[in-house]
Amino acid sequence: FHILRRAARWSSQLRRTDPAATHFARSGDDVKLFPNPVSGLLTVQNIQDFSHLSILKMDGQEVYNTQLANAEWTFDMAGYTDGLYLLKLSNGTGEITTCKFLKN
Repeated sequence: FHILRRAARWSSQLRRTDPAATHFARSGDDVKLFPNPVSGLLTVQNIQDFSHLSILKMDGQEVYNTQLANAEWTFDMAGYTDGLYLLKLSNGTGEITTCKFLKN
């Protein structure tokens, strides 16, 4: 329940400034995910405060995870099934940030 409440808080702070990008607010810099929807390369920027990234299908199945070392991350989604996905960022202090994106 606590995670769902936190996700609801983040989604209420979602700001759309570019139709091809998704910004989601957090303390400090905004995390930017683009393009959304994605058919090839997905880029996530301003993630320097996070140590782990996961991509999940909406049924909860984790399809990718990695440790982060840079402020920007790019991933090729071309081989993945079309649909709605969840990008999950986390760090060692328990902060979790999520964002939905569409693969088509």
